Amino acid sequence: MALSKELGWIIGVSLSIFASWVGAASKLAIRASWKDVSGPGPHSPLVLARSKLKHGIGMFGMAIVNPACGVGAMAFANPSLLAPFSGLTLVWVVLFSKRTTGEEPTRTQVVAACTIILGEIVVTLCGDHEDDELLNIDLFNDIYRSSGMVWYFTCFAAFYALVILGTYSQDKFLQRVAWGLAGGSI
Repeated sequence: MALSKELGWIIGVSLSIFASWVGAASKLAIRASWKDVSGPGPHSPLVLARSKLKHGIGMFGMAIVNPACGVGAMAFANPSLLAPFSGLTLVWVVLFSKRTTGEEPTRTQVVAACTIILGEIVVTLCGDHEDDELLNIDLFNDIYRSSGMVWYFTCFAAFYALVILGTYSQDKFLQRVAWGLAGGSI
């Protein structure tokens, strides 16, 4: 049974919300991995292994799962309806930061999260629910095989390799900058 075009936006919004959950869980996992090893050392092999596992899971979520859900959502809903949902990642981070990293959100962060939720409700109710053209896999393949996209991914991979090297730096400031770039550039 084919999904009616009028209801496809619901799947798109659901995928976008799921992508925001994955993004938040990934960012919190990376933060937790850093907190595991940021205290005075030396750290046991179990702590180091757990930290690397959290970091790996976080990076996989941010680099693979989150973008795949975001791109998939655009096959069902208008991008103008979906774009604001990327802000939901901050909401989930604020909601779950105390439980996952032990960091209490500030009042400003809670107000910001509430404002984002209100904005998402308004966009969902009042946004464009019609899709002018359904996207298909051939269009995605054409876009991702274009020379501009290949050049972008090549440059991004080189940049990201440098960032990952920075996370192993002995300089704590450079290490923190690298961790921030690693999480923020995905």
